[in-house]
Amino acid sequence: MVLLLLWPLKAISQNLAKKKIFPQQRNYQKIDSFMSKFTAWLSASLISFASQTLTTGSFFDKIEYEYKFNFIAHSEVCMATIASLSAFQEVSLPQGTVRYYDQGTGPTLVFMHGLLANRLLWSRVIPQLVSHFRCIAPDLPLGAHSHPLYPDVDLSPLGVAHLVAAFLEACDLHEVTLIGNDTGGAMCQLVIAHHPERISRLVLTNCDAFEQFFPPLVSPFQYGARVFGIRFANFLAWVLRARSAQRLFVAALAHRRPELEGLDAFFHPLLHQTFARRDMTRFLQAVSNRYTLEAARCFSGFGHPVLLLWGKDDPFFSQRLARRLQQAFPDARLHFLSHCRAFVPVDQPEVFAQYITEFVHAEV
Repeated sequence: MVLLLLWPLKAISQNLAKKKIFPQQRNYQKIDSFMSKFTAWLSASLISFASQTLTTGSFFDKIEYEYKFNFIAHSEVCMATIASLSAFQEVSLPQGTVRYYDQGTGPTLVFMHGLLANRLLWSRVIPQLVSHFRCIAPDLPLGAHSHPLYPDVDLSPLGVAHLVAAFLEACDLHEVTLIGNDTGGAMCQLVIAHHPERISRLVLTNCDAFEQFFPPLVSPFQYGARVFGIRFANFLAWVLRARSAQRLFVAALAHRRPELEGLDAFFHPLLHQTFARRDMTRFLQAVSNRYTLEAARCFSGFGHPVLLLWGKDDPFFSQRLARRLQQAFPDARLHFLSHCRAFVPVDQPEVFAQYITEFVHAEV
């Protein structure tokens, strides 16, 4: 039954190639090649693991047992590593406690990360901006966060947008430049649609938008969560316990090879914290492009400047999607960045920081 999760990964990439959804031949050839390697590796791992089990229930129980008891010693080391990466603060919201980074003075920049990432996604960008800006990066409940939210909190995409609005209010932030990447970009779109009063500028890098929430290659995440619930997150955690799987996951999103500290920072909560898997599952189960399509209807009324910084080498979010976003906003400028995949702040942090500096200072 779990093997059904593997089929969409390969099948979707093949369909994209056949239908030529992406404008350049080399793009969907890369997608198909990557997905072939990933599904082959994942299939081999799953077959090896599942051969020791007899039922679906015992399969998932074994996953939960292994990451709970095999990672204890490693967990202590990872926690020390993560704590040393950057200072952080915490704020209590109606939804629960949110951990965030806050440093620098000047115009306020608030950074939104995506799925299976946290504030450390911006660790190469923020140091180049803190001398001119106040930089704030919260951890959203998307699978790499360090605090559980309350069990009855709305963790749909709109619920997370409400959480972001509550965070801005609790920190008393005004005239904010909101910056989003990946799923965080979709959250930014929902914020400006439902809570625009504190936002004065918007910066989007490669992210979900319009019908593509999620894009086809990422849709197995939302459907896996809907069908299997938290057991899908448990399975994902079991797969990503291997360094090779972690590197392969990040390689689809960034050219830059991740350091071990970065891998630990992103994947430690998923591997070791039940609440991280629980909160992420609740978010994934609610993902629907009706949220981004509804938000897009408000773009024409967003009268503030918008900057789009789009990586050219991204197999998930196409350049066509970026151009649609530019056309949807009344005051938007678009720049395509070479040698970048979806994680633009990881691949081109210096260029990214320079564009933000020029954009904000031009509008102040």
